[in-house]
Amino acid sequence: MKTTKFQNNFMFNNVGCGFNKTDKTFLVQLGEYWHRLDLNGVLSENKIKCNSLMNFDDTNLIVINQNNKEGVIDNNFNVIIKPQYDTVEPYLYNENLMIHQGLKKSGATHYFSAILDLKGNIVLNQDFKYNELRIISLEPFLLITELNNKYGVINLKDEIIIPFEYDNLEYCKNKNNKYLIARREYSSFGVIDMNNNIIIPFEDCRQMRFLSDETFIKTYDKFTHHENLIFDFDNNRVCDKKFKFIDYPDFEPDIIRATVDFENWGYIDKYGNTIIDFKYKDIHNFIGNYAFVAKDLTEENHGLIDKKGNEILPFKFSCICPCEIQPLNNGEMFIISQKHNYGIVDKKGNTVIDFIYDYITESMGYLIVTYDDKCGIFNSDFTPLKIKEVNL
Repeated sequence: MKTTKFQNNFMFNNVGCGFNKTDKTFLVQLGEYWHRLDLNGVLSENKIKCNSLMNFDDTNLIVINQNNKEGVIDNNFNVIIKPQYDTVEPYLYNENLMIHQGLKKSGATHYFSAILDLKGNIVLNQDFKYNELRIISLEPFLLITELNNKYGVINLKDEIIIPFEYDNLEYCKNKNNKYLIARREYSSFGVIDMNNNIIIPFEDCRQMRFLSDETFIKTYDKFTHHENLIFDFDNNRVCDKKFKFIDYPDFEPDIIRATVDFENWGYIDKYGNTIIDFKYKDIHNFIGNYAFVAKDLTEENHGLIDKKGNEILPFKFSCICPCEIQPLNNGEMFIISQKHNYGIVDKKGNTVIDFIYDYITESMGYLIVTYDDKCGIFNSDFTPLKIKEVNL
């Protein structure tokens, strides 16, 4: 039965990003203060006043934002690192974390990265001499970084592993080997290993990038239309097709968006084999097992398919951001957005929850719903998570 509203008063000012799997709590804001809320509906006695909170993945650490500066606290709201940085990443790297800070140089603000330990000590890039830090390996701890407009690789001791002689570096772990695509000047690309040995000779092309741990793409510009060719790490073509476009496989690297003519779109694997035929006019990335695609260019033309190309939801929806596809109850229902509002539909495309909500997301089997700038937390059957006691 279609429901126009969740059966609850929306009582929270905000619900923090992420669910703490360790102690099974949400971060919720009531008025000016944040609490932890467990699955029994009990609010923590500890509370903290701040702009926002965000859980670190699978830890008891939390990123805190106070007065637009970020730091780290534990799940009892004790300060670990005082809020003083523009950004703190909510991930741990061998008991280290990444921070980003804006510094003014020559009248302009430039953003720099650094590595901190959990005592708040900067262990790499203390003087912000490197413009960028990209972690590519934890064992050993290696980073791509930029110095004086040239890229190289360093370790956590600030020792140079690959000299600063490239215009860009891109990382890929190939089976047992670690390779980097290196660019010299504007259009000379090759592949090197972590000892700076050339694996694939440098050549002029528009772009070279990794497609998977076994293949990479060379892009050539043919009269403003791009030819994308797929190679293995012996520099052999693995596919006869010439693609006009191959997507970056950020979400699902085994099923990748592609087109051979910019008119018809489908999905391929990392070797260029067709997984789903080139028969759609618009397609989105797969998120989990599902993707929204369109058969034509009419207004309400998108449907949901699975990785075998089976139709899961009918082709009756307007264009939807693929990040908002969230299956519920083992794929019997889906959270989607329509015209900037969120709702829930069943597998036949029937509306279960009307498209009137600002935001709906699923976390650990619970629904976090935003309505008229207030948030509520609900069970998968749309009943509210009962709050035992609220003292403001």
